[in-house]
Amino acid sequence: MALDTYSPPTFSAKTFNCPHCGELAEHAWDEIHHNKQDYKSTALDSKRVFTLSDPDYSDQNHVISISRCQNCNLYSLWRYSSLIYPTKLINKS
Repeated sequence: MALDTYSPPTFSAKTFNCPHCGELAEHAWDEIHHNKQDYKSTALDSKRVFTLSDPDYSDQNHVISISRCQNCNLYSLWRYSSLIYPTKLINKS
């Protein structure tokens, strides 16, 4: 792939244009799992624990995926393979 080719953010892809900085870069992936019974989620690669703010959330087992750009180190959030943050993409054309 040529360096000037735009590759849109794609769920689970290793390389795409970052929605934050717009650069074609590799992305590291992680997940946050939510179990409705305890309302806590733990990232797979660390001991960080995230408490969900809505105890009435309807999903029994919910997963948020996180990608981190290796160029700018900013995070993007994905739900059910759809990008949910950031909501606006930078397209460096």
